[in-house]
Amino acid sequence: MTEDHVDPLTRLMTLSFDADALLHCGQEEGGPPGYNDGSFLRQWGLHPDATSFAVTLDEELVGALILWRHPDGNHVLGNMFVAPSRQGMGLGRAMWQFVENRYPDALSWATETPGFALRNHHFYQHVCGFTLTSIAHAGTADESWCLRKNYSPRRYD
Repeated sequence: MTEDHVDPLTRLMTLSFDADALLHCGQEEGGPPGYNDGSFLRQWGLHPDATSFAVTLDEELVGALILWRHPDGNHVLGNMFVAPSRQGMGLGRAMWQFVENRYPDALSWATETPGFALRNHHFYQHVCGFTLTSIAHAGTADESWCLRKNYSPRRYD
């Protein structure tokens, strides 16, 4: 991801997050601070410690990934989204497979998603293989599902 990607990706991120807010909460807007003005992607997607990807399909931007990799092999999927017009086509699954294939020595990946985001829960648990580890702020508007996917240490002979 580069600065040139921020504005077009912000438009896609806004569409994606607002669609979830409308579907699950009946609200026209909803996302983390800065999701709709570019500041989220500038702060996190362009952060020097992040590994981020602008995802394209047939030369069209369709989503993004922001990863936080750690020396101990316990990494964090900080953000992942797909344009609503491209959801349900297997792109999220392909994006996650890209991450797993690119970083085969990971011991674990952790992520968080809003408590209301039922499609995200299904995606992370049933498509990507994450397990729910805890629920932060349970029963409040700020409820967040914390998920983790653990891997067996890989040995090379």
